[in-house]
Amino acid sequence: EKIKCLREERERREAEAIKIFLNPNCLPEMTTEKRQRVLTKITLDKSTNIEALERELAELELNIRMLREAETKRFVAKSRKGDLLCQLEKKEELREKVLQSNEDLKQRLFNLRMGIEATLAFDDNLAGRRLSLSEVVEKALAGENLKKLSSINPGQQTPSSVEDDDPAKEKETQMILEYMERWNELLGEEKYEAAAIHAANSPKGVLRNSETFLAFKNVKQVSGGEKSPLLIYCEILLSTVTHRSTRPSKADSVECVKCALDHGKLELVAHWLANDVLECCVSMGAIIEEYAVAAGQQRDAGDEQRLAYSLAVTSYMRCGADKQAAICMCKQGRLYGMVAFARDTGSFKSEDYIGVLEAVPELEVGLVLVGASLVGVYRVLQVLESDRKGFLKALGSREDLIDIIRKDGWTSSSDWTKIVIACEEENVWEEGINIVACELVNRVLFDN
Repeated sequence: EKIKCLREERERREAEAIKIFLNPNCLPEMTTEKRQRVLTKITLDKSTNIEALERELAELELNIRMLREAETKRFVAKSRKGDLLCQLEKKEELREKVLQSNEDLKQRLFNLRMGIEATLAFDDNLAGRRLSLSEVVEKALAGENLKKLSSINPGQQTPSSVEDDDPAKEKETQMILEYMERWNELLGEEKYEAAAIHAANSPKGVLRNSETFLAFKNVKQVSGGEKSPLLIYCEILLSTVTHRSTRPSKADSVECVKCALDHGKLELVAHWLANDVLECCVSMGAIIEEYAVAAGQQRDAGDEQRLAYSLAVTSYMRCGADKQAAICMCKQGRLYGMVAFARDTGSFKSEDYIGVLEAVPELEVGLVLVGASLVGVYRVLQVLESDRKGFLKALGSREDLIDIIRKDGWTSSSDWTKIVIACEEENVWEEGINIVACELVNRVLFDN
């Protein structure tokens, strides 16, 4: 019963709304009860104040006008949907006709330009002969000199297309030329900071290129402990990077990093990488890694070396050089972090881990790889030829040796025999006996 009442009330209100929409002037009159309810909002002082009543009346009239506009403009009856669709279709048809007319005009203009160019092209050959313009154009179109021109699609941008005469483009070109001339003036006046700002904010990035880097690089080093012009430009250039498309190229990014490191500004490189304004590549990671190696040869440079290695790892990871990143992590001493990273990538195979060990042939790296069952024991022994004794001694005394042997799918029985022989040669008898025993137990229990 309640649902029925609600439906009737909704139908009544819809009928009233349609009636008001069709005849906005026929709004229902306000009943005495409603009038009284509105008037009760006015205080006694306001009801005797003519100015206050006039303001109230003006406000009410404004509300009424807004309601009428809302009824007539903002809301449309559902019955008018078909009419609106018809109007939309007519507008679409008109738009298509205008577009077609525009294309026809472009085609016509293109043909006229071809005729003019044909006339100019054959003017010398037709000197002294009486031929009409139409004959000249026909002869030109049939000739070899305009085969390329006649094959051009009118929709393509060509030297003789409509866009070449665009005044806006000419003005833009002139503005860019003036901008570049001003940059040359600033550079010649040795106003390097102003020139750097001018280049970094150049229109359409015309000065954000390698030529600008070379220009600042060729400037002689300033004296008095001031920043080099190239470093000034690098800082300003990267401070104006707003999104990925405005980053410098890989080569320019490498130049920025190299310039900062040449001036010992490792924290500046860290700032750039943290803000993701560089286009990372393998060359960049290698430069930072070389800086880390050089920093390790200095006293009290441990923190700086660790930071440099971390930045090199970041650079390698961002450009997808996973193997180089793993090698750099090993040099940093993050062996278990390297293993976790390599496993997360899902692309490392046994030979990749051997490549990491060959790049960093240290005992700790070999033991971690063997302990994680990522490589074969005999293959590690071959790589660590210079420290065979240390590796065999450490391997033979491990408590998880049986598990290592069981999970080692790369070392064959003959390889284990060679390992035992190596133990004998290096005089690590106890460890060799332990390796033989564990290998034998593993073969019996797990049928390897």
